[in-house]
Amino acid sequence: MTNLSRLSQAPFEQILLLDKRHGLERLPQEQVNFSMNQDFVKSGRFEACLTGLWIFRLNTKGRVIGMVLNETFYILAFDLSFSTYRH
Repeated sequence: MTNLSRLSQAPFEQILLLDKRHGLERLPQEQVNFSMNQDFVKSGRFEACLTGLWIFRLNTKGRVIGMVLNETFYILAFDLSFSTYRH
C-alpha cells in the first residue's frame, strides 16, 4: 500500500500522530518557497486553514505541500525537485 493510500484511509487524528516519514510534517509558510494560488487565498480558505503548510511524502521522489481545513487536505504544490524547502 502506498503512503497516499494509507493517509487517505486513516482518521485525521491518527495521521497527526505519525512521524513525518509516514504522516504529515508541518512547516511555517516562511520556510517553504512557492507561489500561493491567489484564488485559494481570496476564497477565504487560506485564513480558515490550520496554521502552517502541511507536507506528506508521495514516495522517495516527491512531496505534496498543502493546507488543512476540517480534515480536508488542499494540495497547493508538488515538490518533485526537493527545492521548495530545506530537507
